[in-house]
Amino acid sequence: MVGNPTQRPSPELGAETVQLAIAMPLFLILALAFAQLAIMAFSVLTLSGQIEQAAWAVDVARLEQASSPQEADEIVSQAIAACAGATQGSSVVVSNSAFTRQEAYSRSQVTPILNNALVSDEEGLESYLLEELYRETSAGLVEFDVSCELPTLVNLPGLSHVRVSRHVVRERALSSRTEIR
Repeated sequence: MVGNPTQRPSPELGAETVQLAIAMPLFLILALAFAQLAIMAFSVLTLSGQIEQAAWAVDVARLEQASSPQEADEIVSQAIAACAGATQGSSVVVSNSAFTRQEAYSRSQVTPILNNALVSDEEGLESYLLEELYRETSAGLVEFDVSCELPTLVNLPGLSHVRVSRHVVRERALSSRTEIR
């Protein structure tokens, strides 16, 4: 059925367009806020992984011998940068870096060998009696604070200029020795 050309237009003819014009900015803001939260979550997870890798990759001997807190922070910053590649910029701030030897984490253990074994060398010239197993581990704690400003897509209230901080403490072994006596 073809419409009547003499029929008057409906007064609600442009209502959908007006509703779309009102709803579109709200939908855009909602979509940008969701994208911002996704970027922030990705950044936090990425930074967390990089911090964990850096805690195990940091040079403990250099960190222990650092002459100043700034030098220790720089050593940890370099380890984080090496693990990060180009994903985090200069927004990562490291502070309170230190390595402390801990006697509580260092162990020395002697275990007797129950059936004393007699072992000969390849030529059969010398023989050894195995009596005990001696294990020694020297360890300490790597400790530092990391703070980072998360990237922002749009300056939305509550979602821009957000800073996350984390305190990291990891036990690291300096040396380990096992002897059969």
